[in-house]
Parts: sequence; structure tokens; C-alpha cells
Amino acid sequence: MKIERHGSGAFHGVTSAEFNSPKFSWHASSSSFHIKQSRVRDFSTHSRHDYVVSLSVEELVHLIKVAADAAMQDPAAFAPDVAKAVISLAQLQAVGTGVLRT
Repeated sequence: MKIERHGSGAFHGVTSAEFNSPKFSWHASSSSFHIKQSRVRDFSTHSRHDYVVSLSVEELVHLIKVAADAAMQDPAAFAPDVAKAVISLAQLQAVGTGVLRT
């Protein structure tokens, strides 16, 4: 996973930071998904930082919609990786359609 940044007022090039082995988790207390990476090299110094990216369920839904639209544009590019998540996608579909209720 890569994070890129550049100036919003003046463009002086793009700098980036890499999440080489991110950890993904669900936090019920905040109803959010977390993506964590430790010891990420700073954008402009030799410092290292720990990052946590939080996504709400609504934000994840938007991400899934964008992924689905992109997959429809180029199915061959998505098929091998998406195939690994078919069971998980079916579980989400069951929840979304009301087949599974609490």
C-alpha cells in the first residue's frame, strides 16, 4: 500500500510512503476498519512513524463500489485476485440482502 502526497497550492513533486506489510482489523468499539503499519519512513526526513488508517463501513462501501466499477471495466485484471475473496464477498452479500440477521 502506498500513500502519496504533494502540495495543494504549489506542486513541488510527489513524495510517498509505503506500507509494506499492513495489518487489517475490525474495531467494533468505533465501528471502523483499521489498517496499521509500524515504522514507516517519513515523507521528507529519516524519521519513522506508526500509521493507522481508519475506514468506516460507509467508506468501505464506497471503496467496494469503486472496485466493482473498475472490475467491470477490466474483468481480466481483477479476476485472479477477486477469486480469492469469493467466499468473503458471498458472506457480505448475505448480510447485505438480509439472509443473515442478528
